[in-house]
Amino acid sequence: MTLSRADHGGNWVEIAATRTGQNGRTDDCGDHNRLTVGTYLLQFDMTRYDAVGDAPFFPTMLIVFTVLEDDASYHVPVLVSRYGYSTYRGN
Repeated sequence: MTLSRADHGGNWVEIAATRTGQNGRTDDCGDHNRLTVGTYLLQFDMTRYDAVGDAPFFPTMLIVFTVLEDDASYHVPVLVSRYGYSTYRGN
């Protein structure tokens, strides 16, 4: 998983990269566990996730979200199945 932030020109700048653990979670985005106001992109490489099979229908998942408050906590769960995924802002 990579975490990128949109710069003032609208380009994505990668600010963190990590792997999910055995439980499918990550809590390590380096120094970016607290985000500032801006637009962010989570990118998941599903070809590396064994549970979706050899050829996942969605090889890459992109989740774009906006942080509206500095230093707020953002938990972004992603629920994955072979032919779909969903996400929401958790607490």
